[in-house]
Amino acid sequence: MKYNEIHGDPTLIQLWKNESQCIMTLKGDYVANALEIIDKQPPNIFVVARLCDGGDLRKVMNKRNGQPFPETEALKIFKDMLNGMKTIVDHGYVHRDLKPENTFITKGKYQIADFGFCQIVKPGQ
Repeated sequence: MKYNEIHGDPTLIQLWKNESQCIMTLKGDYVANALEIIDKQPPNIFVVARLCDGGDLRKVMNKRNGQPFPETEALKIFKDMLNGMKTIVDHGYVHRDLKPENTFITKGKYQIADFGFCQIVKPGQ
């Protein structure tokens, strides 16, 4: 992300702060967390993350040309997504933008990514 794309825009600055806090806090096999964030070299911000070499879920769906997933694969995707959501909720966050394009595959696991719209939820909210 280019620094000058968010600099001066309070909404984008807040989204970036939320995302960077979230991706550095979350740890688990079913969330695509960051290993390091480097923002000391304006105009660039660098996010070092695990490689998700399987692409995103939308890419996988498109390769299937409209054919449904076999039941076992659909259940695996569902289970992995639930595990990711549990990790997110257990850390006090709500994702707010869950979709195939924000679900990546690495080492055979589906991981939730893109935490730009995440929000911290306090007990009782």
